[in-house]
Amino acid sequence: MNKKEVHNLLIQLNHWLEENLPPKKEVIKRVKDGTSPGGEREGIFVKQFLYTGLKSFTEDYFRSLGSEDWQKQADETLIVEGIKPTTQHRHSFFGSKPAPDFLFKSPFPFTIVGEAKYSNDIGDLQTLVGQTIVYLISGKTEEWHYNYGYGIFYDISDRQTIKKASQSRPEQELYRELWNKLGIFIRII
Repeated sequence: MNKKEVHNLLIQLNHWLEENLPPKKEVIKRVKDGTSPGGEREGIFVKQFLYTGLKSFTEDYFRSLGSEDWQKQADETLIVEGIKPTTQHRHSFFGSKPAPDFLFKSPFPFTIVGEAKYSNDIGDLQTLVGQTIVYLISGKTEEWHYNYGYGIFYDISDRQTIKKASQSRPEQELYRELWNKLGIFIRII
């Protein structure tokens, strides 16, 4: 797949997630209800919602290719922290060893390292971009290699202020540059 085809597939995946995740209020309530006091809400979001969406999209992708073993291929392709550990893909970064939230690997036609944030804080969006860059670049020096990075920010603000701000011209230009120069696809849902 060339870079334009990959970009189009990631756009399709993002639209699929936006259309198929439950309504935002339901997601927020279910994440809150499923989290113990002081617990990690982002992990609940990734395991209960994002994983389901990514897996379903991946199954549909392989099924559309006419593959008889589409479920097996989808299982081999998608690794999501908390479902299948991504910890063997930890990255050395300033003395820490963070792990990505999700990976797409072979038999998918290209590899993706992904990070997700469930937040209403613009600082978390900046962290998402930074982590995605680190994972993509450091993966090239480790024993694994990723072709692309994918950052998903799930905006839980009441008025979707982060998502709305991301639609400004300067923000859109930043996202284009991240894609064109680094192969990093950032989207806010």
